[in-house]
Amino acid sequence: RTVRVVEALLAARARGAQTLALSNTPDSPLMKAATAGIIIHASRKGWPTQSSTSAMAAVVRLGLELGKTLGIDPEKVDYYEKEFDKIPELMEQAIHMTEEKMKGMAERLYSKKMFFFCGGGPFFTCAEYGSAKVKEATPVYAMPVLLEEFHHYNTLKKGDPLFLIAPPGYSDQRALETIWAGKELGGSIYVLTSDNEEALIQEADEAVILPEAKECFANFVYAVPLQLFGYYLSVEQEKEARKKLGE
Repeated sequence: RTVRVVEALLAARARGAQTLALSNTPDSPLMKAATAGIIIHASRKGWPTQSSTSAMAAVVRLGLELGKTLGIDPEKVDYYEKEFDKIPELMEQAIHMTEEKMKGMAERLYSKKMFFFCGGGPFFTCAEYGSAKVKEATPVYAMPVLLEEFHHYNTLKKGDPLFLIAPPGYSDQRALETIWAGKELGGSIYVLTSDNEEALIQEADEAVILPEAKECFANFVYAVPLQLFGYYLSVEQEKEARKKLGE
């Protein structure tokens, strides 16, 4: 229902573009204004941002189906389809592997007033998720930072927490350099990675270990602990508020 989003879609249609809306509300203004629409089968209830990750899944599925229709190498499409089909189970694993750890982090870090979330390429999306959950659910500040942009400024101040999203892949070395730079600035670095990234694990202040997924789909898995952290941070903030009120 966001006015500017609907206006953008209408402006595109006025220029002759085909438009595709994704929404979990069939009769929303966006769906009515678009050339075509895809229903996202998710609500805003349950674990945080499930509607957003479901939208991401719908786009991936659309890409796979387009690949089939356009005659892309069937073996290649089949390979990525099988990798994508693993994601729901990997997300479940991520919940079981990280929930208690993120809860513990929230208990230790609840008094911080500023949080940074850093990711490169597609993993900037995860950084945005982490930042959004903290800002939506608590009264403190949070900022997403692109991995490369981190190195252009003195981003952290002494004591600031930085959550670094660093799955195995092309950004490994830059992630390691980010840990070093963050520590030099006096920050505390919490890296999200897999258990075979030994250098990242050793250099960070703390590591959150996640199951491995194909790099192009790992966003789904790495979003989970960040959303859990935002939730549990809000729980701790509420506890603190109730203490101050004498409840």
